[in-house]
Amino acid sequence: MVKTYTRSRKLVLWCSIQFISVTFSLKFHGLEHMVSEGSRCPMLHAKHRHQAQGLPLTFHPPLDHYTVLTGLPPTQPAMAEPGTTMIPPAFSLRKDDLVTLLIGPEEEEFIVHESCITRNSDFFKAAMRKEWIEGQARIIRLPEETRIESFVIYLNFAYHEQLPSRGIMAFVDDVPLREGYIRLAEIYVIGERMLDKLVRNAVTQELLRLTTLESPNGSRTFLGSSNIAMLYNGTSTGSPMRRMIVDFYATYGSADWPYKSQHHEFLEDLAKRLQEQILAQEEVRDFRTRELVAEDYFV
Repeated sequence: MVKTYTRSRKLVLWCSIQFISVTFSLKFHGLEHMVSEGSRCPMLHAKHRHQAQGLPLTFHPPLDHYTVLTGLPPTQPAMAEPGTTMIPPAFSLRKDDLVTLLIGPEEEEFIVHESCITRNSDFFKAAMRKEWIEGQARIIRLPEETRIESFVIYLNFAYHEQLPSRGIMAFVDDVPLREGYIRLAEIYVIGERMLDKLVRNAVTQELLRLTTLESPNGSRTFLGSSNIAMLYNGTSTGSPMRRMIVDFYATYGSADWPYKSQHHEFLEDLAKRLQEQILAQEEVRDFRTRELVAEDYFV
């Protein structure tokens, strides 16, 4: 079945929800949407299998109402190229390398290694300078870090460069993905505050990997409104993560997805992105032939 999409030529920024709905209601050439209320969101990397079988790609709304991630195996540690270098120790075993972190308003205490937390975090590097009280006392207070479990996962990444969602290798049901998305969003925001490029880039790559997992009915998932709000509230204008979210929705979005509950800055960014496509007279990208690449959104 062939359906041809046309596009609206007018945009009122303050009516971005209506604009997005109209734009996404227009139809791609050669693409059939099969969207049902409460179903899951889009497919990305199933293109080869579906093209070979001549099957349409299912395009579903994003997951939302996430819960806490628990019990997922960690990712594999990063490995050096064979024969190129020795792998240095992850941290020093010297007593004078220890630092006390007091996390959250209750100042929950964590003893960590300076060599580990300063390896990728510019925030911790600055805090541990001897001209600062924190560097002299070797005690750092972080009262704004209220998501203790996610901060522990961040510290685990600082030591081992592992993310717990890496253990999600198949789309059996929605629950692990919902848990994974909310935890990854929290870790990204922590990495933003800690000025840690490595963990932010790792989360970006992992988020896009999770969108490639296909359910038995051929659907895939992406961030919902609650996680988008968390990421927008925890990042600034021009953030690569904001750009990735906007590109995903501009590329794969549908008018049937819920927009009224979305973050207002996200809706403005999305409306601007869609207007750019219209003014440039671009064709809406067909996700059967174009995939988002994580490296395009690295910090």
